[in-house]
Amino acid sequence: KQLKFSEGKPLESLYPSADPKAIDLLKRMLQFHPEQRCTADEALEHDFLKAVRRKDLEREGSKLEAPDFLNSPSVDVSLVKKHTYEEVLWYRQHQTSNT
Repeated sequence: KQLKFSEGKPLESLYPSADPKAIDLLKRMLQFHPEQRCTADEALEHDFLKAVRRKDLEREGSKLEAPDFLNSPSVDVSLVKKHTYEEVLWYRQHQTSNT
């Protein structure tokens, strides 16, 4: 199945008073294809964030890893639904036990 093609709207028309640097950063972050998207490090180095970034306060997190079933060349949607459901149940139970 494929989504129907839809022409995008220019961010400049949606946010006419936004800083052009903010628009540029948004465009880089919202790329559909992951390989065309900017990384978190690239986003943090962007001109829009230069004035507010505090490198001295940053900590590097651990690398996130996808569950094994998502690393398969063809992912079974029913398996994703099953794991998502189990995850929601786990969080629901965990939240209840902490309140």
